[in-house]
Amino acid sequence: MRGRPEFTTLRTNRQVYQEAKTVMLKGNQFIRVRMHGVFPLQLFFVPHQIPAVTFKQEAISKCKHYVMTHIINITFDPKIESLDNEEYLETIILREDLDLFLKALADAEILCPDPSLKNKHRITLHNPFGGTLSPNFTDCKNQKHLHGFKNFQIDGKIEPEVAKTISNEIKEDSPPNPQRLIKWVTLQKELGNGLYREISPLAAGAFWGRASRQVERLAHCSHWALVKAVGGEPFEDKFTALFFQLSANSLQGIIEIIPTCPPPEMSQYAAVVSQLFHVAGNADRVLGTKWTPDSVQLAKLHYRLAMIYRLADHDAMDA
Repeated sequence: MRGRPEFTTLRTNRQVYQEAKTVMLKGNQFIRVRMHGVFPLQLFFVPHQIPAVTFKQEAISKCKHYVMTHIINITFDPKIESLDNEEYLETIILREDLDLFLKALADAEILCPDPSLKNKHRITLHNPFGGTLSPNFTDCKNQKHLHGFKNFQIDGKIEPEVAKTISNEIKEDSPPNPQRLIKWVTLQKELGNGLYREISPLAAGAFWGRASRQVERLAHCSHWALVKAVGGEPFEDKFTALFFQLSANSLQGIIEIIPTCPPPEMSQYAAVVSQLFHVAGNADRVLGTKWTPDSVQLAKLHYRLAMIYRLADHDAMDA
């Protein structure tokens, strides 16, 4: 039989827990993040693997040690000033992960799944810090990743000239980082490959397709010309080749799906297949580069298109 736990053991466990909690509170700085609207996990936390302390509302409400609160409204309607009545995601992150979170904000223009989405940010630095567990929070400059926000404003007890200087810095476009974009699109391709091998072609195709659309959006961003200028021809060639491969891989995923697809659904793939083939074949025009696929790559592309129509029955695809 299992006996009752010793009272001294329970008391020791409580003491250890309390000491661990105290160390956690005194040794860290906490930031409260609330996101109203759509796609918060897909846009920020999942792609950048940002650690979260908790998503539990009770714990978030009880915490009294925040040094910063960041509220983000994401909406399709730019006229909406507040989404406080909409569904939201709220969490706590550590100050040491703020840098990673701001990198996610800087990448939002690329990762955003819809170009019509707008976002508004309200950031509060909780003052004064002297009476908190994090008195040195403002020793670090926190806006180094925040650039390109044209409507940025600072309110509060701060010298007007200081506020103006910081606002102007943040309104400036961020310097491009071509190699980071290469790493990002390569990661998307490899993650899709993993889904294709281990889960399903359908999931992989959706992932590759989403990444391809994000690359297309990047080509229409205000930074794209500067990114190409900084990266030069080696960057353009490699990035365009990866973009081509995303669409080619998506076609391969559809080849695996078509044999089990009911005839009514086959016609739905017609537009998708046509778009993927067009984008892959015109990758250089889409991105404004000079790279073109070689004869082997073009042969594989046309083979996959032909295979899809053969497996699907051409009439069903055109229905």
